[in-house]
Amino acid sequence: MKNIHSLFCLSIAVIIISCSSTSPKGTAVLKGRYKINGEVTGLNSGWVYLKHTDETGQNIVDSAAIQNQKFTFTGKQNMPEQVTLSLKKRRASVKFFLDNADIKITASADSFFNAKITGSPAQDQYTEYQNRINPIENEIASLNKILSESSSPVNESNSPINTDSIKRKLETLENLKNREVDAFVKRNPSSIVAARVIVSNYLWNPEVNQLSGLYNSLDTQIQQSQYGKTIKEHLDIAIRLAIGKTAPDFSEPDMNGNPIALSSLRGKFVLVNFWASWCGPCRLDNPHLVKTYNKFKSKDFTIIGVSLDHDKQAWIDAVKKDKLDWYHVSDLKGLSNKVMQEYGVWVTPTSYLLDKQGTIIGRNLFGEKLDEKLTEVLN
Repeated sequence: MKNIHSLFCLSIAVIIISCSSTSPKGTAVLKGRYKINGEVTGLNSGWVYLKHTDETGQNIVDSAAIQNQKFTFTGKQNMPEQVTLSLKKRRASVKFFLDNADIKITASADSFFNAKITGSPAQDQYTEYQNRINPIENEIASLNKILSESSSPVNESNSPINTDSIKRKLETLENLKNREVDAFVKRNPSSIVAARVIVSNYLWNPEVNQLSGLYNSLDTQIQQSQYGKTIKEHLDIAIRLAIGKTAPDFSEPDMNGNPIALSSLRGKFVLVNFWASWCGPCRLDNPHLVKTYNKFKSKDFTIIGVSLDHDKQAWIDAVKKDKLDWYHVSDLKGLSNKVMQEYGVWVTPTSYLLDKQGTIIGRNLFGEKLDEKLTEVLN
Protein backbone atom coordinates (compact mmCIF):
# COMPACT_ATOMS: atom_id res chain seq x y z
CA MET A 1 0.00 0.00 0.00
CA LYS A 2 1.28 3.45 -0.81
CA ASN A 3 2.38 5.68 2.02
CA ILE A 4 -0.73 7.84 2.43
CA HIS A 5 1.28 10.65 3.96
CA SER A 6 3.19 11.15 0.70
CA LEU A 7 -0.01 12.30 -0.99
CA PHE A 8 -0.08 15.52 1.00
CA CYS A 9 3.48 15.97 2.24
CA LEU A 10 4.34 19.08 0.27
CA SER A 11 7.70 19.61 1.91
CA ILE A 12 9.41 16.84 -0.07
CA ALA A 13 12.04 18.18 -2.46
CA VAL A 14 11.15 17.35 -6.06
CA ILE A 15 12.21 18.50 -9.47
CA ILE A 16 10.58 21.57 -10.94
CA ILE A 17 8.31 20.67 -13.82
CA SER A 18 5.36 22.11 -15.68
CA CYS A 19 1.90 22.38 -14.09
CA SER A 20 0.24 21.05 -17.26
CA SER A 21 -0.97 17.43 -17.30
CA THR A 22 -3.09 15.07 -19.34
CA SER A 23 -6.47 14.04 -17.99
CA PRO A 24 -6.82 10.33 -17.16
CA LYS A 25 -9.86 8.43 -18.36
CA GLY A 26 -12.86 9.00 -16.09
CA THR A 27 -11.62 12.32 -14.65
CA ALA A 28 -13.71 15.42 -15.25
CA VAL A 29 -11.79 18.05 -17.22
CA LEU A 30 -12.53 21.68 -16.49
CA LYS A 31 -12.43 23.99 -19.50
CA GLY A 32 -9.82 26.69 -19.84
CA ARG A 33 -6.65 27.37 -17.91
CA TYR A 34 -5.74 29.10 -14.70
CA LYS A 35 -3.82 32.31 -14.36
CA ILE A 36 -2.54 33.50 -11.01
CA ASN A 37 -1.63 37.14 -10.71
CA GLY A 38 0.10 37.76 -7.40
CA GLU A 39 1.51 40.72 -5.56
CA VAL A 40 3.71 40.59 -2.46
CA THR A 41 4.18 44.02 -0.95
CA GLY A 42 7.58 44.57 0.58
CA LEU A 43 9.32 42.07 -1.72
CA ASN A 44 10.75 43.39 -4.98
CA SER A 45 12.62 40.25 -5.99
CA GLY A 46 12.94 36.57 -5.20
CA TRP A 47 10.95 33.45 -6.01
CA VAL A 48 7.55 32.07 -5.15
CA TYR A 49 6.76 28.34 -5.29
CA LEU A 50 3.51 26.55 -6.20
CA LYS A 51 3.36 23.03 -4.77
CA HIS A 52 0.70 20.49 -5.71
CA THR A 53 0.33 16.90 -6.96
CA ASP A 54 -0.44 15.23 -10.26
CA GLU A 55 -3.09 12.55 -10.80
CA THR A 56 -0.70 9.81 -9.63
CA GLY A 57 0.05 11.55 -6.33
CA GLN A 58 3.49 12.74 -7.45
CA ASN A 59 4.53 16.03 -5.87
CA ILE A 60 5.08 18.88 -8.32
CA VAL A 61 6.75 22.22 -7.69
CA ASP A 62 6.46 25.14 -10.08
CA SER A 63 8.21 28.45 -9.52
CA ALA A 64 7.88 32.06 -10.61
CA ALA A 65 10.17 35.05 -10.23
CA ILE A 66 9.00 38.04 -8.22
CA GLN A 67 9.63 41.27 -10.08
CA ASN A 68 8.60 44.61 -8.63
CA GLN A 69 6.50 42.78 -6.03
CA LYS A 70 4.54 40.82 -8.67
CA PHE A 71 4.50 37.26 -9.98
CA THR A 72 2.43 35.13 -12.39
CA PHE A 73 1.61 31.45 -12.79
CA THR A 74 -0.32 29.89 -15.67
CA GLY A 75 -1.37 26.32 -16.30
CA LYS A 76 -4.26 23.89 -16.50
CA GLN A 77 -5.97 21.86 -13.78
CA ASN A 78 -7.79 18.63 -14.56
CA MET A 79 -9.66 19.14 -11.30
CA PRO A 80 -9.54 21.75 -8.52
CA GLU A 81 -6.92 20.92 -5.89
CA GLN A 82 -5.69 22.38 -2.62
CA VAL A 83 -2.17 23.66 -3.26
CA THR A 84 0.52 25.48 -1.30
CA LEU A 85 2.07 28.78 -2.32
CA SER A 86 5.27 29.60 -0.47
CA LEU A 87 8.21 31.95 -0.13
CA LYS A 88 10.79 29.26 0.39
CA LYS A 89 13.59 31.18 2.10
CA ARG A 90 11.14 32.99 4.37
CA ARG A 91 9.39 29.73 5.32
CA ALA A 92 6.07 31.46 4.69
CA SER A 93 3.18 29.72 2.94
CA VAL A 94 -0.53 29.79 2.30
CA LYS A 95 -2.89 27.02 1.12
CA PHE A 96 -5.77 27.54 -1.30
CA PHE A 97 -7.85 25.70 -3.88
CA LEU A 98 -6.56 26.10 -7.42
CA ASP A 99 -8.93 25.70 -10.34
CA ASN A 100 -9.08 26.97 -13.92
CA ALA A 101 -9.89 30.62 -13.32
CA ASP A 102 -8.36 34.06 -13.11
CA ILE A 103 -7.04 34.13 -9.56
CA LYS A 104 -5.67 37.13 -7.74
CA ILE A 105 -3.43 36.84 -4.70
CA THR A 106 -2.38 39.82 -2.61
CA ALA A 107 -0.10 39.44 0.37
CA SER A 108 2.52 41.12 2.48
CA ALA A 109 6.00 39.67 2.79
CA ASP A 110 5.68 39.97 6.57
CA SER A 111 2.36 38.10 6.79
CA PHE A 112 2.25 35.92 3.69
CA PHE A 113 0.06 33.29 5.40
CA ASN A 114 -2.73 35.89 5.55
CA ALA A 115 -2.80 36.32 1.77
CA LYS A 116 -6.10 37.39 0.23
CA ILE A 117 -7.19 35.02 -2.56
CA THR A 118 -10.01 35.82 -4.97
CA GLY A 119 -11.31 34.38 -8.23
CA SER A 120 -11.23 30.66 -7.37
CA PRO A 121 -14.75 29.20 -7.09
CA ALA A 122 -13.45 26.18 -5.16
CA GLN A 123 -11.61 28.41 -2.70
CA ASP A 124 -14.74 30.52 -2.24
CA GLN A 125 -16.65 27.36 -1.38
CA TYR A 126 -13.94 26.25 1.06
CA THR A 127 -13.97 29.69 2.71
CA GLU A 128 -17.73 29.37 3.17
CA TYR A 129 -17.17 26.00 4.84
CA GLN A 130 -14.43 27.39 7.09
CA ASN A 131 -16.63 30.30 8.17
CA ARG A 132 -19.12 27.79 9.56
CA ILE A 133 -16.61 25.35 11.05
CA ASN A 134 -13.88 27.62 12.45
CA PRO A 135 -15.95 29.07 15.33
CA ILE A 136 -16.82 25.54 16.46
CA GLU A 137 -13.22 24.34 16.16
CA ASN A 138 -11.95 27.39 18.03
CA GLU A 139 -14.31 26.67 20.91
CA ILE A 140 -13.26 23.01 20.92
CA ALA A 141 -9.59 24.02 21.00
CA SER A 142 -10.24 26.43 23.86
CA LEU A 143 -11.96 23.78 25.97
CA ASN A 144 -9.27 21.20 25.20
CA LYS A 145 -6.65 23.69 26.31
CA ILE A 146 -8.44 24.12 29.64
CA LEU A 147 -8.50 20.35 30.13
CA SER A 148 -4.84 19.88 29.17
CA GLU A 149 -3.66 22.68 31.45
CA SER A 150 -5.76 21.64 34.43
CA SER A 151 -3.25 19.31 36.02
CA SER A 152 -4.48 20.56 39.39
CA PRO A 153 -8.16 20.60 40.47
CA VAL A 154 -8.27 24.41 40.54
CA ASN A 155 -7.32 27.10 38.06
CA GLU A 156 -5.26 30.22 38.70
CA SER A 157 -8.24 32.01 40.24
CA ASN A 158 -8.79 29.06 42.61
CA SER A 159 -12.20 28.39 41.07
CA PRO A 160 -13.11 24.70 40.77
CA ILE A 161 -12.76 23.24 37.27
CA ASN A 162 -15.76 21.10 36.36
CA THR A 163 -14.07 18.70 33.95
CA ASP A 164 -17.23 16.66 33.49
CA SER A 165 -19.08 19.76 32.34
CA ILE A 166 -16.28 20.64 29.92
CA LYS A 167 -16.30 17.12 28.48
CA ARG A 168 -20.07 17.30 27.94
CA LYS A 169 -19.64 20.61 26.13
CA LEU A 170 -16.88 19.10 24.00
CA GLU A 171 -19.10 16.17 23.04
CA THR A 172 -21.90 18.56 22.08
CA LEU A 173 -19.52 20.65 19.99
CA GLU A 174 -18.01 17.60 18.27
CA ASN A 175 -21.51 16.40 17.35
CA LEU A 176 -22.38 19.86 16.03
CA LYS A 177 -19.20 19.93 13.95
CA ASN A 178 -19.91 16.47 12.51
CA ARG A 179 -23.41 17.55 11.52
CA GLU A 180 -22.03 20.64 9.77
CA VAL A 181 -19.39 18.59 7.94
CA ASP A 182 -21.87 15.91 6.87
CA ALA A 183 -24.36 18.51 5.66
CA PHE A 184 -21.67 20.32 3.64
CA VAL A 185 -20.53 17.12 1.94
CA LYS A 186 -24.07 16.05 1.07
CA ARG A 187 -24.89 19.52 -0.30
CA ASN A 188 -21.83 19.42 -2.56
CA PRO A 189 -21.41 15.88 -3.94
CA SER A 190 -19.78 17.13 -7.16
CA SER A 191 -17.20 19.29 -5.37
CA ILE A 192 -13.59 18.32 -4.76
CA VAL A 193 -13.81 20.51 -1.66
CA ALA A 194 -16.28 18.04 -0.16
CA ALA A 195 -13.77 15.21 -0.62
CA ARG A 196 -11.02 17.30 0.96
CA VAL A 197 -13.30 18.02 3.92
CA ILE A 198 -13.86 14.28 4.43
CA VAL A 199 -10.09 13.70 4.35
CA SER A 200 -9.57 16.45 6.93
CA ASN A 201 -12.20 15.21 9.37
CA TYR A 202 -12.83 11.48 9.14
CA LEU A 203 -9.71 9.49 8.30
CA TRP A 204 -8.09 9.46 11.75
CA ASN A 205 -10.72 7.40 13.57
CA PRO A 206 -13.31 6.48 10.93
CA GLU A 207 -16.69 5.00 11.72
CA VAL A 208 -17.38 2.62 8.84
CA ASN A 209 -21.06 3.38 8.21
CA GLN A 210 -20.56 7.14 8.38
CA LEU A 211 -17.48 7.19 6.14
CA SER A 212 -19.09 4.77 3.69
CA GLY A 213 -22.22 6.94 3.46
CA LEU A 214 -20.22 10.10 2.80
CA TYR A 215 -17.97 8.43 0.23
CA ASN A 216 -20.94 6.94 -1.63
CA SER A 217 -22.63 10.36 -1.70
CA LEU A 218 -19.78 11.77 -3.81
CA ASP A 219 -20.05 11.89 -7.58
CA THR A 220 -18.01 9.28 -9.47
CA GLN A 221 -15.52 11.84 -10.78
CA ILE A 222 -14.81 13.03 -7.24
CA GLN A 223 -14.38 9.45 -6.03
CA GLN A 224 -11.72 9.04 -8.75
CA SER A 225 -9.76 12.08 -7.56
CA GLN A 226 -6.70 11.72 -5.33
CA TYR A 227 -8.77 12.75 -2.32
CA GLY A 228 -11.45 10.26 -3.30
CA LYS A 229 -8.90 7.47 -3.67
CA THR A 230 -7.46 8.30 -0.25
CA ILE A 231 -10.94 8.12 1.30
CA LYS A 232 -11.60 4.75 -0.36
CA GLU A 233 -8.24 3.41 0.79
CA HIS A 234 -9.03 4.33 4.40
CA LEU A 235 -12.58 3.06 4.11
CA ASP A 236 -11.28 -0.35 3.01
CA ILE A 237 -8.88 -0.38 5.96
CA ALA A 238 -11.63 0.71 8.36
CA ILE A 239 -13.82 -2.17 7.16
CA ARG A 240 -10.94 -4.64 7.57
CA LEU A 241 -10.07 -3.28 11.04
CA ALA A 242 -13.56 -2.69 12.36
CA ILE A 243 -14.64 -3.66 15.87
CA GLY A 244 -15.13 -7.43 15.89
CA LYS A 245 -12.50 -8.16 13.22
CA THR A 246 -9.25 -10.02 13.93
CA ALA A 247 -6.28 -7.68 14.03
CA PRO A 248 -3.69 -8.45 11.33
CA ASP A 249 -0.65 -10.21 12.69
CA PHE A 250 2.77 -8.60 12.35
CA SER A 251 6.33 -9.10 13.51
CA GLU A 252 8.96 -6.39 13.98
CA PRO A 253 12.27 -6.20 15.88
CA ASP A 254 12.47 -4.92 19.43
CA MET A 255 15.21 -2.56 20.66
CA ASN A 256 17.65 -5.51 20.80
CA GLY A 257 16.85 -6.59 17.26
CA ASN A 258 14.78 -9.60 18.33
CA PRO A 259 11.48 -10.08 16.43
CA ILE A 260 8.23 -9.92 18.39
CA ALA A 261 5.02 -11.11 16.74
CA LEU A 262 1.65 -9.74 17.76
CA SER A 263 0.29 -13.30 17.75
CA SER A 264 2.81 -14.26 20.47
CA LEU A 265 0.79 -12.09 22.89
CA ARG A 266 -2.43 -14.08 22.45
CA GLY A 267 -3.99 -14.95 25.79
CA LYS A 268 -3.73 -11.36 26.97
CA PHE A 269 -5.69 -8.19 26.27
CA VAL A 270 -3.30 -6.14 24.13
CA LEU A 271 -3.13 -2.45 23.31
CA VAL A 272 -1.34 -1.92 19.98
CA ASN A 273 -0.07 1.65 20.34
CA PHE A 274 1.40 3.57 17.37
CA TRP A 275 3.63 6.40 18.59
CA ALA A 276 7.03 8.07 18.14
CA SER A 277 9.60 9.86 20.26
CA TRP A 278 9.00 13.06 18.25
CA CYS A 279 5.19 12.93 18.70
CA GLY A 280 4.17 15.56 21.25
CA PRO A 281 0.63 14.25 21.88
CA CYS A 282 2.05 10.73 22.31
CA ARG A 283 4.52 11.87 24.95
CA LEU A 284 1.81 13.84 26.75
CA ASP A 285 -0.40 10.74 26.86
CA ASN A 286 2.38 8.45 28.11
CA PRO A 287 2.13 9.30 31.85
CA HIS A 288 -1.54 8.25 31.90
CA LEU A 289 -0.74 5.18 29.79
CA VAL A 290 1.91 4.17 32.34
CA LYS A 291 -0.67 4.45 35.13
CA THR A 292 -3.14 2.39 33.11
CA TYR A 293 -0.53 -0.28 32.42
CA ASN A 294 0.47 -0.54 36.07
CA LYS A 295 -3.17 -0.73 37.13
CA PHE A 296 -4.15 -3.56 34.79
CA LYS A 297 -0.92 -5.48 33.97
CA SER A 298 -1.68 -8.08 36.64
CA LYS A 299 -5.03 -8.79 34.96
CA ASP A 300 -3.76 -10.21 31.65
CA PHE A 301 -3.23 -6.82 30.01
CA THR A 302 -0.16 -5.66 28.11
CA ILE A 303 0.90 -3.09 25.55
CA ILE A 304 3.01 -3.31 22.41
CA GLY A 305 4.29 0.02 21.17
CA VAL A 306 4.97 0.34 17.46
CA SER A 307 7.41 3.22 17.06
CA LEU A 308 7.44 5.35 13.91
CA ASP A 309 10.94 6.59 14.61
CA HIS A 310 13.95 6.70 12.29
CA ASP A 311 16.45 7.37 15.06
CA LYS A 312 16.96 4.27 17.21
CA GLN A 313 18.66 6.16 20.05
CA ALA A 314 15.86 8.74 20.21
CA TRP A 315 13.38 5.85 20.42
CA ILE A 316 15.33 4.11 23.21
CA ASP A 317 15.81 7.35 25.14
CA ALA A 318 12.07 8.17 24.97
CA VAL A 319 11.13 4.71 26.23
CA LYS A 320 13.50 5.06 29.19
CA LYS A 321 12.59 8.66 30.01
CA ASP A 322 8.83 8.01 29.91
CA LYS A 323 9.26 4.67 31.79
CA LEU A 324 7.34 2.65 29.21
CA ASP A 325 7.81 -0.80 30.69
CA TRP A 326 6.12 -2.88 28.00
CA TYR A 327 6.86 -4.41 24.59
CA HIS A 328 8.36 -2.12 21.93
CA VAL A 329 9.03 -2.77 18.24
CA SER A 330 10.04 -0.74 15.21
CA ASP A 331 11.54 -1.22 11.76
CA LEU A 332 12.98 2.33 12.10
CA LYS A 333 11.49 3.36 8.76
CA GLY A 334 9.53 6.28 10.18
CA LEU A 335 6.29 7.02 8.34
CA SER A 336 7.08 4.18 5.92
CA ASN A 337 6.65 1.65 8.71
CA LYS A 338 4.97 -1.41 7.20
CA VAL A 339 2.67 -2.08 10.15
CA MET A 340 1.56 1.56 10.24
CA GLN A 341 0.55 1.32 6.59
CA GLU A 342 -1.26 -2.00 7.08
CA TYR A 343 -3.24 -0.53 9.98
CA GLY A 344 -4.01 2.67 8.09
CA VAL A 345 -2.48 4.97 10.70
CA TRP A 346 -3.20 8.57 9.76
CA VAL A 347 -1.91 10.36 12.85
CA THR A 348 -0.14 9.50 16.08
CA PRO A 349 -1.02 8.36 18.62
CA THR A 350 -3.32 5.70 17.19
CA SER A 351 -4.24 2.55 19.09
CA TYR A 352 -6.21 -0.68 18.85
CA LEU A 353 -7.37 -2.71 21.85
CA LEU A 354 -7.51 -6.48 21.30
CA ASP A 355 -9.04 -9.25 23.38
CA LYS A 356 -7.27 -12.49 24.26
CA GLN A 357 -8.08 -13.99 20.85
CA GLY A 358 -6.73 -10.98 18.94
CA THR A 359 -10.16 -9.56 18.12
CA ILE A 360 -10.42 -5.78 17.93
CA ILE A 361 -12.65 -4.51 20.77
CA GLY A 362 -11.65 -0.83 20.84
CA ARG A 363 -9.93 1.84 18.76
CA ASN A 364 -8.27 5.09 19.79
CA LEU A 365 -9.25 4.82 23.44
CA PHE A 366 -7.18 7.27 25.47
CA GLY A 367 -7.09 8.38 29.09
CA GLU A 368 -10.19 7.58 31.09
CA LYS A 369 -11.92 5.94 28.13
CA LEU A 370 -9.23 3.27 27.96
CA ASP A 371 -9.47 2.72 31.72
CA GLU A 372 -13.25 2.40 31.50
CA LYS A 373 -13.04 -0.16 28.69
CA LEU A 374 -10.40 -2.24 30.49
CA THR A 375 -12.44 -2.15 33.70
CA GLU A 376 -15.43 -3.42 31.71
CA VAL A 377 -13.63 -6.35 30.05
CA LEU A 378 -11.22 -7.34 32.82
CA ASN A 379 -13.62 -7.41 35.77
